[in-house]
Amino acid sequence: MIPVSYENLCPSCGSSLLENELQSGICDKTGRGLCSHEIDDVFSEFSEFFRMSVGELRALQKFWGRRILEGESFTAVAPTGIGKTTFGIAMALFLAKKKKRSYLIFPTTVLIKQTVERLSEFSKRSGIRVSFNRNDGDVVVAYYFSGMKKKGS
Repeated sequence: MIPVSYENLCPSCGSSLLENELQSGICDKTGRGLCSHEIDDVFSEFSEFFRMSVGELRALQKFWGRRILEGESFTAVAPTGIGKTTFGIAMALFLAKKKKRSYLIFPTTVLIKQTVERLSEFSKRSGIRVSFNRNDGDVVVAYYFSGMKKKGS
């Protein structure tokens, strides 16, 4: 595997965040944890939700999950194929299950359609009844793209 370094993203020391630090959850320079607390019940619940609906969380996705659940603001910067979109879809579904809102914004119609398909798959695997552009599910997903036809057309 290619070694990964995320420049200036270590929440403990502010320098580069390395793959081994993400795996261990501890900053090599300070010896402190990367998050302000140990894995709590909500993160454990999210990890299990992700495993059931998608698969195993990658180290970077665990890091993002902790930060979101702690209410931290950040940008998920990573190469293509790391799982940013998959993580975002799963986290949005998890938060919706908890009656919280999320907004996922995509630049193309193709990405919107793919996201709706994946969200449908993830919801089936996790046992959540999702309704799309209707208000009759456990979780309601509203989406729009410019090519959609008006109702009744």
